[in-house]
Amino acid sequence: MALVQQSLRRILATIVYAGPGLSGKTTNLTVLGEWLPNTRMTLFPTTSERTAFFDELPVEVPLADGWRIVFKVQTVPGQAAFREARELVLRRPDGVVFVADSDPRRLEANELALDEVTRILERGDRGLSEIPVVFQYNKQDVRGALDPETLNARLNPGGAAWVLAEAHRGVGIVETLGLAVEKVSAGLAETYGVQLAG
Repeated sequence: MALVQQSLRRILATIVYAGPGLSGKTTNLTVLGEWLPNTRMTLFPTTSERTAFFDELPVEVPLADGWRIVFKVQTVPGQAAFREARELVLRRPDGVVFVADSDPRRLEANELALDEVTRILERGDRGLSEIPVVFQYNKQDVRGALDPETLNARLNPGGAAWVLAEAHRGVGIVETLGLAVEKVSAGLAETYGVQLAG
């Protein structure tokens, strides 16, 4: 949930990248960290080189009258062993990017991860339909990759925004974050009565 710091004229907000293990969440943030200037990235790898807790990437959006939104963009660990960490990070985000694996063999893993995200959010008093969500259909370069029509039917019947991606090549990375930041920023600006700059 966003935090307003009146004296600093800023709103602190969080976008969480969620999804099944090895879907490309950490790859998204790693690529963004390489491309965005003056960013600090924190990685918490396990011995298997997967995210143990979360990665985070600071992003700012200017608002009118000297206000700004400062985003903490972070991932949750996808492995089953880190369920408690997922619950902590997903408790009250301002927006969610769900990174789905387009490999047809991973469809059930996507569905299970999405069900878990939905349950965690509902325990935090807001459902998935009540916060800005962007679906990223990653690994579109794998053999037999599921098409967006199939993925939308199984994961996104509500018609939330979605992006096709190949995270390891940087395809769709900026578009995904841009959509998420745009949607969250618009909602926060309206909620707190400030206007987006420009």
